[in-house]
Amino acid sequence: YYNDWYRPNLQALIVVGDVDVDKMEQIIKTKFADLKNPAVEKERVKYTVPLTGKNQFIAVTDPEMTSLTAEIMIKQPELPLHTVEQYRESIVRQLFNQMMSGRYDEVRRQAEPPYLQGSAGISGFMGGLDTYSISVTAKPGELEKGFKAVWRESERAKRFGFTATELARAKTSYFNMLESALKEKDKTPSSSYVNEYLQYFLHGTAAPGIVYEYDLVKKDLAGITLDELNMLAKTAAKATDRDILLMAPEKDKATLPDEAAFNSWIKAVEAENILAFKDEASTESLLKKEPVAGKIVSKNKDAKTGITTLILSNGIRVLLKPTNFKNNEVSFGGFSMGGTSLYSDADYQSAAAANMIPSYGAGNYNTTSLSKYLSGKQMSVQTSVGERTQNIGGGAVNSDLEAALQLMYAYVTEPRKDTAMFR
Repeated sequence: YYNDWYRPNLQALIVVGDVDVDKMEQIIKTKFADLKNPAVEKERVKYTVPLTGKNQFIAVTDPEMTSLTAEIMIKQPELPLHTVEQYRESIVRQLFNQMMSGRYDEVRRQAEPPYLQGSAGISGFMGGLDTYSISVTAKPGELEKGFKAVWRESERAKRFGFTATELARAKTSYFNMLESALKEKDKTPSSSYVNEYLQYFLHGTAAPGIVYEYDLVKKDLAGITLDELNMLAKTAAKATDRDILLMAPEKDKATLPDEAAFNSWIKAVEAENILAFKDEASTESLLKKEPVAGKIVSKNKDAKTGITTLILSNGIRVLLKPTNFKNNEVSFGGFSMGGTSLYSDADYQSAAAANMIPSYGAGNYNTTSLSKYLSGKQMSVQTSVGERTQNIGGGAVNSDLEAALQLMYAYVTEPRKDTAMFR
């Protein structure tokens, strides 16, 4: 096997890093030039899986399975990434996946979500195929309810498509992500280049570089229309080439539906009077009340460490340290002493559970509104209460730093009470 397949004309050596190219080339020749292909080479067959139009069903159980999941894989022709036209089509797919993900996340944030986890999207598969997969992890004993909920969202997108505001957010998020990568192009890890070149060697996947990709996206993104996304939603969820896979704990074997019962769930949802999706986004500002500006009481710089220390009028000490680790990123963190240790035994459990409060939103935004507000922003903020400290932390690209600090302020001063989410 080794002699048949580990041969030079099936291999590639990828070297990325701060190296002397001429020296590295000579080393490679010295180490590998004596490798020879076998006298009789075995043909490397490229296998493909045909689209037959056939639908299939299988249910499997295992004693070690801890959850009940269902997945429908609708097979599609593979989208290679060799040409500019294919690159544009891949952008359309990524926008589609992002908008579908947003809808499933919104369902999951309901007070009584119908499933533990639900998703749908187009991704690579095998043998020259991609799949549009709809999957659900159901609550115990609620497979029918959970599956119908995930299928309903796919059917809703198929019937009515997406909204202009959903597409606008998805485009902004996609472009900002690529723009951030462009600004950090000289900080890109070598492993990222290796992986990109590996895909080029194995599959012929184009590797034009971030500058070229950025220019392509700038050119193509604005021209991608809602009609294109809506057509993809219709064609991806076809009624043929479906593979239904149920995976469950052994104890649930007797209660699993057969193929006829499962298909009846699909037909029941498709017969429903489903309403179009309403994209409700808040027009209010994040903060209910703007903070009163304080003052810098003192400022000192340590020449040896390069750290500047500020004392603010509210008593907070700020340490500023410039670095060149990233071109377009600011990280921050802070703490104060206290934590759950300050609370009585009677209040300890409530204090220890305080870390769930940020999941309810902040300021004027509930969880769903906050998620839409953050769409397209390159930032993260965390707050937590430990045993002996209260902590904040996060980071953002330069353009989103103010928004990140506003969100941090909102988490601390304007937490939301959401009784339904709490329950």
